[in-house]
Amino acid sequence: MPNTSPQRSTRASLLRRVRDVDDESAWQEFVRFYQPLVVAYARRCGCGESMAWDVVQETLVALMAEMPRFHYDRRQGRFRAYLYAIVRNRVRQALQRERKYVSIGYSAEDGTAWQERLAGDEEQQGIWEQEWDNTVLRGA
Repeated sequence: MPNTSPQRSTRASLLRRVRDVDDESAWQEFVRFYQPLVVAYARRCGCGESMAWDVVQETLVALMAEMPRFHYDRRQGRFRAYLYAIVRNRVRQALQRERKYVSIGYSAEDGTAWQERLAGDEEQQGIWEQEWDNTVLRGA
């Protein structure tokens, strides 16, 4: 039975297990924990519901490609910081696509409105950490 106790950091054992993209139970555990975090973060950054789920899928695809080569070393930083960088990039790309392909009322002088939906780095990091804490509490 997987350990579902709340924790502030990702278990190294789970990170080792998801290196095997065929380990379905590891990926299910991973998704069960991280999916709500990614959706909540994307929504707070201005993504709609379907766009937030696209961000989840794009993040998982990126991780499945990277994890077989991934070696966790706590001295190099937390996994959630690594994940944050991936998710933030996916959110940025989603908002850019929305601006480019979907008419949502932007005018020429308002063309950078999507950028305003992504706050500065410090604020984004704060949102990520707050959603991390919320995810940990939901798991408690």
